[in-house]
Amino acid sequence: MTSKLNITAIFILITAFIATLLTHTVRHYFVIDSLLLQLIINSLPSFCAAIGFSMIPIIINIKKQTQAIMAIGIGLILYELEQYFTIRVFDFADIISSIIGTSLGLIMSYKLNTSA
Repeated sequence: MTSKLNITAIFILITAFIATLLTHTVRHYFVIDSLLLQLIINSLPSFCAAIGFSMIPIIINIKKQTQAIMAIGIGLILYELEQYFTIRVFDFADIISSIIGTSLGLIMSYKLNTSA
């Protein structure tokens, strides 16, 4: 069952990173009138990256997966906060999407481990 768990986690990781790269590069070429849709598309790279990074402790079979995923989430939030103090663009919605993505990663970790 562990190999099936790893294959599922690897698939989620690859899909999340492809979605992160696509949305990060393509989103600048579209003009979107809806503010809500624009907010979602602009925050999607942070959300997908959080889900993808959350799969890494599952793939390498870390004993304390919950703590590892939480550390990843804190790291992503600190990365977003660091942009406030540098010349990069700070967006509070990216922090929220990182929190939601990490939470979804925790839920998926629990579901994948209980189904194995």
